[in-house]
Amino acid sequence: REAVRLRPDDFDLRYNFANLLAKGGKYDEAISNYRRALQLNPAEADVHNNLALVLYHTHLLDESAYHFRETLRYKPDYPFALYRLGKVLAEKGKKE
Repeated sequence: REAVRLRPDDFDLRYNFANLLAKGGKYDEAISNYRRALQLNPAEADVHNNLALVLYHTHLLDESAYHFRETLRYKPDYPFALYRLGKVLAEKGKKE
């Protein structure tokens, strides 16, 4: 936490911190750190993918779908993102 505070514009540090928060179930903090990482590097597919997963776990399905699509935009051969996008869309279809 202190390192992120001291180096707020360090992409790798911000992204790794977000991953740590997500693994610890601190989804709100993870989301804000993934979003900051994307401000620093908007074309990073792995950040979009990990953010989409956390958003999915917090039931923010529209945002999750958006970030899975962004993952595929930057990394079209990412089968996990395609699978997860299908899962999100199927779940959204049940709720609409």
